[in-house]
Amino acid sequence: MSKTRLDMIDKAFKKMDKTGDGVITVEDLKLAYSVQHHPQFLSGEKTADQLLKKFLDVFQSGDGDDKVINYLVDKLYILIISVFYCTKL
Repeated sequence: MSKTRLDMIDKAFKKMDKTGDGVITVEDLKLAYSVQHHPQFLSGEKTADQLLKKFLDVFQSGDGDDKVINYLVDKLYILIISVFYCTKL
């Protein structure tokens, strides 16, 4: 993976990790993002917490219910996906 791509991952993670503890939680996301314009929030179908947890679910593996994004684990995941994607082109 290029240095530019790794730098972008670092910047994105740091932007979301408001507490600086190396993991992104729902509480971090509340400080980093607003769901106020999300269609499911506007319609009342989902709460802000539900939408933020849904976002975190993308990064969960197995049956873990920790609702956090771990910097090192997920950076490795992104690296693997990038390598796989690039070899399939």
